Amino acid sequence: MSDMRLLVDPSPQLPVFSEGLELVICVDVDAIPEIYLKLGVPKPDRHLVLGIMQSASMAVSESDPELMTFLEPVTVVLSRSDGSSKKLGAGLIVVRSEDGHLGVLSAVDPPQARRLAREALRWFTGTIRLDIP
Repeated sequence: MSDMRLLVDPSPQLPVFSEGLELVICVDVDAIPEIYLKLGVPKPDRHLVLGIMQSASMAVSESDPELMTFLEPVTVVLSRSDGSSKKLGAGLIVVRSEDGHLGVLSAVDPPQARRLAREALRWFTGTIRLDIP
């Protein structure tokens, strides 16, 4: 079994959700986005996370069926090979597989998902000093 997976009920149709994951970003209303990493993976560069969130935000705004799925209601559990698990209650979950594939799962309606994606994008942009090349 891979180190980190999302167990989603009902199961989304996107293949990325059945792959081993490297990074999971959970975005919820009025909360700082949470990032979960595969065990042993170093903390990602802020620019990488911003780029992932930019791609996710675009997928959400376009309701891109190749990257985005809406499921409501949904139960999501983050499971690791060390036996630990955590129930995720976020409205928007962005994943990056070990192979670099991106996927977005929304447990809220499309307008709310777009709002959450924009808020997360603003938050991650704020973590980078844009005045430094």
